[in-house]
Amino acid sequence: MASSELKFDLETVSCALCGSDIHDLYLPRAKELYNGLDVWFDVVRCRQCGFVFTNPRPTAETIHCFYPDSAQYYQPKTSRLKVGIWSRKKWKQTLQQSVESRRFGYPLPRVAGIFDALPSLLWRKKLRLAHLPRFVPNGRLLDIGCAWGGYLWRMQDLGWEVHGIELNAAAACYAQERLGLSNVRTGSFAELDYPEGSFDVVHMSMVLEHLYEPATALRRINRLLRNDGQFILSVPDISGFAARLFKDKCYTLQVPQHLSHFTPQTLTKFLRQAGFEVEEILHQRNKKDFTKSAEYLENKALARTINHPFVRGAILDPLVWVLSVLGKTSRMSVFARKERVL
Repeated sequence: MASSELKFDLETVSCALCGSDIHDLYLPRAKELYNGLDVWFDVVRCRQCGFVFTNPRPTAETIHCFYPDSAQYYQPKTSRLKVGIWSRKKWKQTLQQSVESRRFGYPLPRVAGIFDALPSLLWRKKLRLAHLPRFVPNGRLLDIGCAWGGYLWRMQDLGWEVHGIELNAAAACYAQERLGLSNVRTGSFAELDYPEGSFDVVHMSMVLEHLYEPATALRRINRLLRNDGQFILSVPDISGFAARLFKDKCYTLQVPQHLSHFTPQTLTKFLRQAGFEVEEILHQRNKKDFTKSAEYLENKALARTINHPFVRGAILDPLVWVLSVLGKTSRMSVFARKERVL
């Protein structure tokens, strides 16, 4: 769609975290880069609580023009459909299953403790960043914004009864027909009609930042979970190194599709207000936040340099690894539990 054909209305909103109307410009006139449209949006920071959000923003009734079916949000990534979570190699599968059993409680074969002790230490974070929940016998898992179903397919393989909801009809159809995920439904988060306490795990990957009322959404997710249920989510981190370096050209900014721009601190506040206890925050490793952001700078020489195999391997790989250890990348995975009701 050409930018001249875009028709959308704007609304000005208060801070979703504290309700304040007082804010400062954080990133003025950030361009819509994900679809390459010539429109610009302000990103502001609340003076009272520090929450960063797009303001003004397209209304819920008119933002659909920024979500074409061709968007990468919905495109199947069949290379990720591997045995287990990441490996086809038999020896790695065996060790991985042992780690899943040892660290996450899955009823899978284990090798002798001396052989899986080191992989248990080294692979725990990798499995955690694949959003592997702790095992619950006969457990039910809901994926909100499940896209084409890759995560649900892997969780079903590990014994979960999986359910999903996806706004994009083509993506939901792929999950249903190609992956056989019969419990995937087409619809929006607002159309969820499951009874309270229906699930042991709710998963939401790169979705919360798109929602108009994040606080309301989190409270509703809390009600969907059983007592002590697990909530696993990922969002961009506006305080990450790449986000600070590239600013309005950062790949993870994505205005106006991203309405909220979280930090570990503001997301923790949202979760606590909704009745969650935050257990762990891990930062993901993704070189794309540097390579794509360099392309957005429209500096072809810089983009070629960053995308050179030597630079990617010798510089970006170790840089992103260090940033993830320090909790400074621009994507984070958060693991929370519904607070127990005594």
